[in-house]
Amino acid sequence: GLDGWIFFDKELRHLAAPRYWSEPGALVDAATDPLPAILDFQAQLDKAGIELLVVPVPAKAAIYPDKLSASILPPPATPGDLAEQDAAFLKVLESRGVRVLDLTTDFLKARGEGLETHCRTDTHWSPEGIRIAAAKIAQSISSAPWVRDQGLQPAQSEIAQIPIRGDLAAPDAPPETLPARVVRSQTGSGPAGIPDSRQSPVLLLGDSFTNIYSTPDLGWGEGAGLAEHLSWRLGRPIDRIAINAGGSLTVRQNLARNPNRLDGKKVVIYEFAVRELTSGDWRPISIPAAKSSAPSAKSSTTLTGILKAISPLPAPGSVPYKDAVISLHLTEIHGDPGAEALVFARGMIGNVPTAASLLQPGTRLSLDAVPWESVENEFGSITRIEFDGPAADLETIYWAQENPVVTPP
Repeated sequence: GLDGWIFFDKELRHLAAPRYWSEPGALVDAATDPLPAILDFQAQLDKAGIELLVVPVPAKAAIYPDKLSASILPPPATPGDLAEQDAAFLKVLESRGVRVLDLTTDFLKARGEGLETHCRTDTHWSPEGIRIAAAKIAQSISSAPWVRDQGLQPAQSEIAQIPIRGDLAAPDAPPETLPARVVRSQTGSGPAGIPDSRQSPVLLLGDSFTNIYSTPDLGWGEGAGLAEHLSWRLGRPIDRIAINAGGSLTVRQNLARNPNRLDGKKVVIYEFAVRELTSGDWRPISIPAAKSSAPSAKSSTTLTGILKAISPLPAPGSVPYKDAVISLHLTEIHGDPGAEALVFARGMIGNVPTAASLLQPGTRLSLDAVPWESVENEFGSITRIEFDGPAADLETIYWAQENPVVTPP
């Protein structure tokens, strides 16, 4: 782009894509059609008495199209041609009864006031974009009786300068430095951020746009992300499931594996990058009834079995995330022909593939593992490449603590 702006190719392909949902005249693959998946998700939440609020993050190029080429004029205060198709899809959702928060006009207004809603050299929104989104989300749900009936838990905040080394920039490019509001718990002392609460009536589902400025592993600070800003606006902690590059499918899979996360919930805020509407996996996911709660085991165990399948690792540098978790489908565990498990493992660290990512199906493995739920808070936000098909639905899920060891047959 121009003036130091850099754009993500997947986002540009999304803006140039033909109609991507199953309306008359559109030929759309069922696995990539977002409309039935979102409507099905809404229906399941409706049945449970939970409201859904869909919050797609506008594409950077839709807000700053003139930074792509000198031949493109800056957009007016209303969405331009590049946002036209997404606006039409969101109107379809609304016509089907889904509550949608379209931030495009708010972002264009902020741009007109000299504010930048997106990072120049990064795929993500800026702290200013998060501030606007959190304010609009809080405004849209704050009038509900269940919000007013709860006592406020005030938090403290401060403005800090956060250096952003954009994930689209060259490694030696100078960082952007952006002002961000860092939120802290009630006293304003201690570590940045507000701890998530499983008991909160608010569940935020999101991707890296939720995690940025929030989870330290992304390298852009902490305590200044969407969850923290939303907690600060609402005056209470919220619950969160956010997985980098997982906005379309993986967060819904995660929720289906942990249906108890919906206990006591009044609203689910579903944030995802708008480009996911054409590049994401939108298979409908059935959320089962809540399971009886049991204390999570944390003891390690040794698993020995046959690797039936391994999820493919993206080429290093081809995605805007340097770390990735892969999936291993382990069968014949300890020689039992019917025993199988899903095992998550580090597949890439700092854009360097691990030994686990090079394993081949048919290999006999031995690995030290712990139940996934015991480490999910630590590793759950990292980009995770899940299986298609039945292996993704296995109930026994582990985390490989070290690289698996190949054992003789």
